[in-house]
Amino acid sequence: MRSIKATNRRNARTEADRSRVCVLNREAKTIHKELVTEKRPQSVSIALCSYNGERFIGEQIESFIQQTRLPDELVIGDDGSTDSTLEIIARLSVNAPFPVHLHQNPVNLGTTLNFEKTIEFCSGEVIFISDQDDVWKPEKIAEVVSVFSRSEDIGLVFTNAELFDENDLPVGKTLWDRLFDRKRQQRFRHKGPLSVLAMGKNVVTGAGMAIRRDLVPVLIANPAPRSVMHDEWWALVAALVSRIEYLDLVLFKYRQHSSQQIGASWSVKRKNRPYDCRMEHYQERIDQLQTKKRMLDRLIRITIPYNASTRIRQCYETSKHRSNRYLTERSQIFDEQIAHFQRRASMPPNLVKRVPILTREVLAGRYWLYSKGGVSILRDLFFVRKF
Repeated sequence: MRSIKATNRRNARTEADRSRVCVLNREAKTIHKELVTEKRPQSVSIALCSYNGERFIGEQIESFIQQTRLPDELVIGDDGSTDSTLEIIARLSVNAPFPVHLHQNPVNLGTTLNFEKTIEFCSGEVIFISDQDDVWKPEKIAEVVSVFSRSEDIGLVFTNAELFDENDLPVGKTLWDRLFDRKRQQRFRHKGPLSVLAMGKNVVTGAGMAIRRDLVPVLIANPAPRSVMHDEWWALVAALVSRIEYLDLVLFKYRQHSSQQIGASWSVKRKNRPYDCRMEHYQERIDQLQTKKRMLDRLIRITIPYNASTRIRQCYETSKHRSNRYLTERSQIFDEQIAHFQRRASMPPNLVKRVPILTREVLAGRYWLYSKGGVSILRDLFFVRKF
């Protein structure tokens, strides 16, 4: 009898010990998972492209030095500067608290190709894209890195900016006031990034963009189509193979000046003129739409390179069919828009001959779908110039 009781006590202690071991194992796994999460991402690169930027590049590099979370490296791709840009870079590199790597292109590549080449030289897990003429707020890197730390599935993050002129005076607007208003943000959040990015208007500005390093092989294997800027193309590719997050914080000064290569357009709207419906006006619009269509058609045919990460491959395979179906529909809509503007552009000066073409477009509802409704109808009816 005593032997049986002793055996039961030993079994009870063994079961209790096993339970404690299981609890300790679960706690250890939780702690390990938290530690791994906290360590992501491990390093940060800044990819800056320069070209005759002596006027502003020094202030931009100084803003990198003032970051609360310093970058691990600054990689500069110079596109053949002939002013003092290289001297300014060399002077500031001496005392910079991070390595500065300068790569000089033997020939001028242009903005898009220069950025595509520069990101290849970056080694950081997160790569910040930078223009040469902006100024970052001290918390920019820290804030963006914290977003990437939420999930390894996040491949691109973009932020808002305050607009300044070349005299360093605030314009009184932010970059998102027109590019990415509340309506677009809600659509982006609830219907997905492609529902905004594939509409034909770029809302992701390169100067406010950061990407995860494993996007680079995909971007290099699928370079931006002709006449398409790198930031718009990269955002679309990232939407197919990863998650995109926006950070609604003003984290840098976006400077506008006469000598910048690219930038947001904030010109005053033209007043309605009697002959605004001229061939050149329509042809410009047709060219823009054809570029957007080519971009979407190319996006449907992107390739995932052999050196892409498993995460990229899985994300792309999961969303490929749904994304391609949506992109095909958008491409067909661009076809209809192009045909609509071609018909408007080809309207004859004679009013009698013009009316049947105009009537067909009105009955089909295309003036309201693709133009400005009644205003465009009146322009085509009365304000056609002979050319």
